[in-house]
Amino acid sequence: MKKTRYIQRFTLIEMLVVVGIAGLLFALLGPAFTRMTQSNAVEQHASGLKLGMERARALAVSNRKNVALLLPYGESDPKKTVYKFQRGGFKYGYISIASNGSYSFDGVVDDAEWKNRGNNAFLTAVDNVKDKNLSAEKPLDNFEKEPTGFSKLYAVSNVPASNEGTEKISCRGIIFTPYGNVLIPGDDNEIYFYITGIDVDDHVKVRLNKLSGKVEYVE
Repeated sequence: MKKTRYIQRFTLIEMLVVVGIAGLLFALLGPAFTRMTQSNAVEQHASGLKLGMERARALAVSNRKNVALLLPYGESDPKKTVYKFQRGGFKYGYISIASNGSYSFDGVVDDAEWKNRGNNAFLTAVDNVKDKNLSAEKPLDNFEKEPTGFSKLYAVSNVPASNEGTEKISCRGIIFTPYGNVLIPGDDNEIYFYITGIDVDDHVKVRLNKLSGKVEYVE
């Protein structure tokens, strides 16, 4: 005589309780996870910019040429196709100086493309003020707008908009000389780059010393 085996299954009520608990946990932990992700994006963007400037300086010194870390600007581009790279993109370029003092692109250092790091971190300001008030900045609403203070960097013309095609744009460049110092308009010895998240209270400041070329985070 065979024994009947009973398979224990979840009841509908038990399943509803589990689903309810899972939904409650998601509602409680979801915002915290989102904030953590956004904060990580800001730190990664700031780290990328810092490392980019350090590499540009090293390239200038080792090649005995003016090298710029080129940040998207796009004023001469009616379609504003590169403003989106305010979210993390830059290129390296050799820079020539014309007799009238203007700066122009004189060859790519590598074949790197503009890179968009995502929607959670933005370069929102370039300033000579350490404690700039960012409360009025709204990156999500204005990511296609030129970051404030870009005029504090030199304009570099004739920069290829992409690795393919003939479109040229103007960019703002952080220009390093063969001596390791930085070309910055004006008499300021330091310039600050503000990277913020969707919540502008979540931001990182990167300081660049004009005389030494040293780059560091600022608390």
